[in-house]
Amino acid sequence: MAHRFASALAALLLVTVPTVASAQSALTRPESGHLALALGAFASGEPGNLSVAPNLRAELAFNVIGPLAAGGYFETQLGAGDRFAAGGGLLFTVRPNVETFPVQPHFELSGGRLDLPGARQAALDIWTVSLGGGLGVPVTGDITIEARVRHTWLFGLPAGEPAPNAGWTLALAVAVDLR
Repeated sequence: MAHRFASALAALLLVTVPTVASAQSALTRPESGHLALALGAFASGEPGNLSVAPNLRAELAFNVIGPLAAGGYFETQLGAGDRFAAGGGLLFTVRPNVETFPVQPHFELSGGRLDLPGARQAALDIWTVSLGGGLGVPVTGDITIEARVRHTWLFGLPAGEPAPNAGWTLALAVAVDLR
């Protein structure tokens, strides 16, 4: 599991470092990106057999064109007992600035790798794709509190593994605009 975690972290760095380097000129512009920390719950399963796990996600993204930002994320989930899932990947967000709307909408597409505790083997190294969005309320000029919802699909699960192939994350996040 340690080598899978290290490879996910290395992949995240390979994407984030060039993004940071190319965003150096963007850092001189207002709202050149965001740094966010989200705490929520990942729910999966069928009605009557629902599994809920705490979820923590950190993300860093830089504006590419207008409200489109690209970057990376790292997330972890606590499972039953001391079992936890951890991974990271690429993140694309759109955060339009709607002057007449008192809350800030955002839309997100992300994908990456996740080490998931398996029932039949020590760890499952799987792919994830997520699609979500949310609404944020500005607290100050640079800090926004966001309510988020995200649907995640899990790919690469072995046959017969009782792990879910999809789930929903509901979270509250604090996003800081990078200037």
